[in-house]
Amino acid sequence: MLHREDRSLSRSLICAVGLIAALSGTLVQPASAGFLSFVEARFDDVDGFDGLAGARGVAVSPDGNHVYVASQGENALVVLARDDTTGSLTFVEAEFDGVDSVDGLAGAQSVAVSPDGAHVYVVSEGDNAIAAFERTSSTGEVLFVEAEFDGSGGVDGLDGARYLALSSDGANVYVASRIDNAVAVFSRDSGTGELTYDESHFDDLGGVDGLDSASGVAVSPDGAHVYAVGQADNAIAAFTRDQLTGALTFDGALYDGVDSVEGLGTVRGVVVSPDGSHVYTSSQGDNAVTVFSRDGGTGALTFVEVQADGSGDVDGLAGAREVAVSATGAYVVATGTGEDEIPLFARDQSAGSLTFDHVVADGAGGVDGLNGVRGIAISPDGLHVYAVSQNENAIAVFRLVPCVAEPAVGCRSAEKTKLVIKVDNDAQSLRDVLRWRWDKGEETLADAFGDPVDGTSNYHLCLYDEPGGVSTFVVSVVLPFGGTCGDDPCWEFTGPVEDPRKIKYRDDEGSPDGVHRLRGRVAAAGRANVKLDGEGPNLKLEDGLTPTLPLFPPVSAQLFNTNGECWDSIFELGDIKVNDGPVEGKQRFKASARTN
Repeated sequence: MLHREDRSLSRSLICAVGLIAALSGTLVQPASAGFLSFVEARFDDVDGFDGLAGARGVAVSPDGNHVYVASQGENALVVLARDDTTGSLTFVEAEFDGVDSVDGLAGAQSVAVSPDGAHVYVVSEGDNAIAAFERTSSTGEVLFVEAEFDGSGGVDGLDGARYLALSSDGANVYVASRIDNAVAVFSRDSGTGELTYDESHFDDLGGVDGLDSASGVAVSPDGAHVYAVGQADNAIAAFTRDQLTGALTFDGALYDGVDSVEGLGTVRGVVVSPDGSHVYTSSQGDNAVTVFSRDGGTGALTFVEVQADGSGDVDGLAGAREVAVSATGAYVVATGTGEDEIPLFARDQSAGSLTFDHVVADGAGGVDGLNGVRGIAISPDGLHVYAVSQNENAIAVFRLVPCVAEPAVGCRSAEKTKLVIKVDNDAQSLRDVLRWRWDKGEETLADAFGDPVDGTSNYHLCLYDEPGGVSTFVVSVVLPFGGTCGDDPCWEFTGPVEDPRKIKYRDDEGSPDGVHRLRGRVAAAGRANVKLDGEGPNLKLEDGLTPTLPLFPPVSAQLFNTNGECWDSIFELGDIKVNDGPVEGKQRFKASARTN
């Protein structure tokens, strides 16, 4: 779907963000920027949804098709189907503790899906347990496999089980336990999903420190290290992981207020960036997200910065509980339970530092379902954010709109550009069209295109105009990295592997945002080009009371990727050939510009 915000609402939602600057003729790329757009909230016992009372944890399956919620109030695991276009949710089922032999869900806290998508795991503070479920990938439904309990069969370190994480190879599960002040280690049978207890590491035993009231745990993407946070110790502990056995060796801990480290007061959550370069923590006591750089060889952490609520323009971190990084590495989100808010930060993928972009708050601008917000997760395609609320017994859905508030400067320009928009107000919108052309452009080498084939380079086209002389975001369309379209990969490079000449995206179904094709040519100045085509019902260019057209010049269409690269086109009044307003049956915009 071509995502369009009501423009008056978007003005109130979009906060000021930094622009790309051209310094000494060199393009300087900042972190990406964006904002969160509320999609919907789903509540317990409304419209057939069940099991959401006291919702605490949330996870999205690796295939992006399903969302799983751990609910403390109903001792439940909830299964929801996800629409990959809109992000909206449909209730599938709920599994309850003590029903149909299900066990280990009393006081459910956190949920995770195995990297292969075959199993779902839930930790519970009431049962001091971890429960395993087999997952059916087509429907998302789960079948109880087993549960491991603290003090049973030699299992130890699960008293007050609060959070869990799986290694990227799927071989091990790690559990942070608040009452045992511990990290417990389990081996996982990838076929059955069953767990075998291996060991536990306890605070103040065997030289281990920093785990008092352990509340969060994360595994580095390379599987080499594990990080856990102790909220009573105001600390983050680092372990080296044996990648054959999963066993841990304590390396050391960093503490709030020691050696210039800040932002770990009553630390609650921890996550490692997808590139493995940085670690982020969320602190309830300091109302903060703290950034650490990570040494990939030793796993050692170095304090980078802290983003604290009320510092500068930062907002939304009061009582911060959990933190998440998008798969593209471009964004960081957190949950601010103190004021029922979610802040969005743009991440500098080199330095790891954060720039505050935007905050959404329960009850503001139509947002609902965030009262007592706890767990948070981002879909693998980076398009949607899911947050669960303990007080409202709800899950809220947001679209992550990856566009800056107003047109960026310093993007690559071209001698010839063209933009065509067609909107037919029929029920199916089958004839809606979006075409954008950037031709005879500035030099564009292969590195500029990033790697949407095997990497995590999302693309997005952002459209702006200037009603009343004020730059305003109008619509955006996203092309997610990777994926399969029909029987083939959506993305491909053509030409030699070591020196690709073109990048191509093709999706005959036009999902999720209605784009069917994108082609980019690697070339010297005056020969580079990029073309984007979308059509059909997923575009939905007119959605709501405020129509997309007419547009108020100057009109800007800019293509970005999450590497920070951008391609620019600007259309002045004299460039516009057609600019129909909301007339019966159809709307049209057509413009072309030449710089020479």
